[in-house]
Amino acid sequence: MKRVVTVLQTDGWANTPRAVALVKEYGKKNKLDISVEQIVSKNQEDVQSYKFIGSPTIRINGLDVDPTARSVTQYGITWRLIDWMQDASSIEKVLHAAFVEAGWINA
Repeated sequence: MKRVVTVLQTDGWANTPRAVALVKEYGKKNKLDISVEQIVSKNQEDVQSYKFIGSPTIRINGLDVDPTARSVTQYGITWRLIDWMQDASSIEKVLHAAFVEAGWINA
């Protein structure tokens, strides 16, 4: 069964390709058939429609993989500095929790 991870982004943000690669690597490591849907927010209408909080935003089943970002209500075409993307163990923890929450892997 193919599972879809959505990556919301703006053009030109260097961390977006890395975020996509991390999601794919984690899926492969856990033997999941993952498709990454990349959506570019180009204008204020897109920003409001997608509730875009910054690039990159990684969502599974419509939920940000970072639970602390789910309550953010300020949307805009901006870049997102994500602390947990800076080291491998933090990335693993955040993605693991999100995949478990989605029911894609076991805890």
